Formats: sequence, C-alpha cells, structure tokens
Amino acid sequence: MDRYVIRGVKKLFSLTRTKIRLAEEAGTKITKPSPLPLVLFFSGVEVRLVSEAKEIVGKLKENVNFENSHEVGKCVAQLIDIIEGVKWKFEPEEMKVLLDKEKLINLENETESNKAALTILMGGEWESYEINYPSIYVGFTPPDGVLHLGRVPSTLSFFLSYALQSNYFSSAGKLRNVEVRIRKRTLLWNALAFSFEQLGALIVERE
Repeated sequence: MDRYVIRGVKKLFSLTRTKIRLAEEAGTKITKPSPLPLVLFFSGVEVRLVSEAKEIVGKLKENVNFENSHEVGKCVAQLIDIIEGVKWKFEPEEMKVLLDKEKLINLENETESNKAALTILMGGEWESYEINYPSIYVGFTPPDGVLHLGRVPSTLSFFLSYALQSNYFSSAGKLRNVEVRIRKRTLLWNALAFSFEQLGALIVERE
C-alpha cells in the first residue's frame, strides 16, 4: 500500500480522536445521526453515543491491517462517519455538510436520467472546462454549477452513506456510477480517494 495513504489513514485516526475529545469537552453525549450509518453499514455496530464512538475508534485502530486494502477503505469510511457524527455541537456551521438529502435525491435523479456518472471533485480549485457534470465538490472554492457538499473531507460521509443505500450509485454494497477526481494531494485527500476507490468508485486522475 502507498506509504502516503498509510500516513493519511494514521492522520485521520488522530483527527478522529481529536474531534471526540472536543465533543467530550463540549458536553456532547449523543451522535448525530444516531446510529452512525457507515459504522452500522460496515461493522454492524449501532453507535449512538460519543463514548461508543470512542470505543469503536479504538477497535478500528487495533484491528487495522494495511495489507488489506478493502478493509482499510472501510475503516476510513467509518472514521469520517464518526468525525461528522460527534462534531455537531462544537463545529462552526460553515464546516458542516452544506447539502440536504433532498438535493442528493435530485442529483441522483439527474445523473440517472442522463445515464451518467457522478463526479466528486476533491479539494483545490477547478476550472469549468475541467469538470464533467453532474459533479459535487468538497473543499473551499466550489466551481460554478457544482453542488458544494462541504468544506472538509469528512463531509463526504454524508454522500457516502446516501450512495450506499442508492440503487443507482451502488450495487451489492459497492459504489458504482461514481467517479473521483483529486486535485489537492494532501494526506487526508489521498486517504479519502483511496477509500472511495476501494469501495468501488473510479479514480479518474490524481494530480
């Protein structure tokens, strides 16, 4: 496995523990949503409390096997699910998910009617001529005509939990009709792109 992906996953573990600590300091008791959907999907465990989230992070850390790419991909998905699930009380609104489920439903209908793949633009700045539509963007500078999912990588958990329940974006527990393009090559973005690839998405390019 790519050493930068391994470093990215380790950094994500550290970030997850930090978010849990901040949630505890803010007096957060429950997760939102409850239970955490990706943890339930991949581990079969209902996590409804911040204390339970802390426990599952410890188990994921203990059992992570960097020789098993698919398992690492599922681990990353659960970590971003936990981050989003515990940060709701202390995180600024602008750092939370910016879309709602209705917009994702409309996006899915548009993508399916066009018999197209949905492109996820990860980080950085994009020019209109570089973009395949329909697309969603995660980062701080959304291109024109692209739905802005969120500013931080963990907001991808919202799309992923939706996509894995979708008939068009997934099949038999794996993503389909989903492409990923990564522009800002940081450790976290690399880990997220790797995870989506292991879960079935097509990585169009890595820059």
